[in-house]
Amino acid sequence: SGEKERRCSMNKYPNLQELIKYHPYSEATVCGHAGIEPELLHAILEGSEAFAPAEVIAIARLYECPVDVISCPCLIMLDMTRIRHKKMVRDVVSIYKQLGRMAEGGNNEAEGYLKWAA
Repeated sequence: SGEKERRCSMNKYPNLQELIKYHPYSEATVCGHAGIEPELLHAILEGSEAFAPAEVIAIARLYECPVDVISCPCLIMLDMTRIRHKKMVRDVVSIYKQLGRMAEGGNNEAEGYLKWAA
């Protein structure tokens, strides 16, 4: 179709792979929240196993995102032509700037978040 393409993969959980890749939570943290062993997580990410519904819910809670983001077989990406996505990016930039001001004022926690985001 002529609509925007979504990057779908053979993996059933491409968004989780991206979260694991770029988020500071370790695979052990993901496994702990889902109540699974690392070997099962690897099998799931390789496509030979699937999550139980409760496991997906636990992981979505960990990442504070909708369950549909974890279970979507297509990689979800920001689309800067959508007003909602523009607002999300604007909000993140605003928070980043606020953290910068707080860190300059000596707030160690804000400084830690900025280091994590770099």
